[in-house]
Amino acid sequence: MSSSSSDQQQQQQQELQDVVVHTNNYHTTNNNNNKTSKATKTTKTTRKNTKKSSPSPPRLNNNKNNNHLNECGHDIQQQQQQQQYSEMYVDDIEDDIDDDGDDKDGIGFVYNDEEIHATLLNFGPQRQSLGIENLDDFFTQVYKYYVSKGFWTWFTQKFLKLCTILFMISLTTLLTIFVDWSAIWNCRDQECASVQVIRTGVLQKKVTFNWFHRSSIIFHVGVLFYWLYLCYGWMRMVSSMYRIKQFFNVHLNVSENEIQTLEWEEIVQKMINLQNEQGTRIHVMKELNAFDIMSRIMRRENFLIAFLNREVLNLRVPLHYLVPFYRKKYGILSQSLLWNLKYIIDYMFDADFKVKERIIQDPDRLRKQFIWLGVLNMIASPFIFFYVLVYTVFKYSVDIRNSPMALLERRWSLLAKWKFREFNELPHLFERRLKRSYGPARSYTEQFPDYFLSTIAKSVMFVASSLVATIVLLSSIKNPLLLYVNIFHQNLFWWLTMLLLVWAHAKSMVIDELRIFEPKERLSDVCSIIHYYPDKWKELGHHLEVKQEFDQFFQFSFEELIQELSSILITPIILCFSLPNSAEQIV
Repeated sequence: MSSSSSDQQQQQQQELQDVVVHTNNYHTTNNNNNKTSKATKTTKTTRKNTKKSSPSPPRLNNNKNNNHLNECGHDIQQQQQQQQYSEMYVDDIEDDIDDDGDDKDGIGFVYNDEEIHATLLNFGPQRQSLGIENLDDFFTQVYKYYVSKGFWTWFTQKFLKLCTILFMISLTTLLTIFVDWSAIWNCRDQECASVQVIRTGVLQKKVTFNWFHRSSIIFHVGVLFYWLYLCYGWMRMVSSMYRIKQFFNVHLNVSENEIQTLEWEEIVQKMINLQNEQGTRIHVMKELNAFDIMSRIMRRENFLIAFLNREVLNLRVPLHYLVPFYRKKYGILSQSLLWNLKYIIDYMFDADFKVKERIIQDPDRLRKQFIWLGVLNMIASPFIFFYVLVYTVFKYSVDIRNSPMALLERRWSLLAKWKFREFNELPHLFERRLKRSYGPARSYTEQFPDYFLSTIAKSVMFVASSLVATIVLLSSIKNPLLLYVNIFHQNLFWWLTMLLLVWAHAKSMVIDELRIFEPKERLSDVCSIIHYYPDKWKELGHHLEVKQEFDQFFQFSFEELIQELSSILITPIILCFSLPNSAEQIV
């Protein structure tokens, strides 16, 4: 009797092992099927006791070689490949069962072999996955949803952006094709009232079109196609972002109103709890942590941060020493150049973020890609320059008119923002840290008084102020004087604007008599916030060389505007002549 009972029990155990083997063979090929139940539980217990979150990687050292680019993006993939379906379900079932089938944690359930057998055949009840295939895209969309503060805010923002572009296309079309600029330019004073500004008969082709009009038509047709492409991408994103909205509302239990005030850390914790504790999983991965989420969102940006920190990319303009504006140690980084660099990163890496084998074997492919991008930028640069120039005028003209001092405010350059950024530091957290640095940074730049210029600036301020007061007095007596009284072929309104700009610039050069000058202390305060403190800066904050290098990162607003506009024409040169020399170092 005992022999038959023992045989029956052995048969049940053999059936259970067959099911486990069948499940492991179906989902993974690397699982060892010869382990005993006790050894499996011992390994599982050891793994659970040794779980810990991975620390953020340290900032790269500029002096190290660039031989480990692949490691930045592969650790998460390797970890994901090791966590297969069978491990997930078997561990969940056997978690609280000892060798005798008893309830180890005392939760009130006793599992036997038949129950385990049925559970394995059902592949784990109440552990459904959301069916997300690409976690990188998913977490990136989740982050965009959070930063936009909800679906409707994102929807409105993108829709109004498309409307703004369409408005610019319509307005520039009106200004370049329908407006008769020759008539406006040649009219004098009262004659301008009778000038026909809009050219009639354009649509009926009753007027002549010169080369400028034809170029404008070609440009606006191209921009219109680009606008239609943006509309197509926006419509595709609407359905994707709406699914993210459903994910927030249903699975994370976060409404549109709640997301306005929630911190990102709370959203991350909700996703971790959903993956690790509740019934529905985000993905078939066994675990999820904050580092995994951030590294997936920042995967591409981490490579760009690494390139700039190690100074792998040559961003200097050829013959830059001939142009003082581009005579900068680290080169320039504009928005147009940044777009091209992001494209290069996408070109270099495959879907698993490994450098493509053909690029490793032949770095000339990457060099040719730089040159090809430079040629494309050179062809499109005149049209892009015109569009950006018009956009800049439309956006900043009122601000400059109301506050000329805005041009003299200092801002961190785009290059500085990427050099100061930490690995896996999300944009909204980085911007928050950078905003705290503006006060100390402005204080440091004011620690180097020029007494000679200050003396001259005081006199210039007095002269400019006197002339402004005179013009204002005349205009208050009779308003038309401001527009119709000309001095050196310019009316008084134009002179009033120029004098205000001169006064504002002179004011910035005057030394504040109550200020205490402590440049070393102020530089230390800034560096403690921006997390960038080269050895050559330490204890040398009062030297002009350090201050000049600091000014390359913390530049005037008008410098930034000039650099963005000119870089549209300079970017093709950098892509064709400077960056190809960095191809071997990148690979």
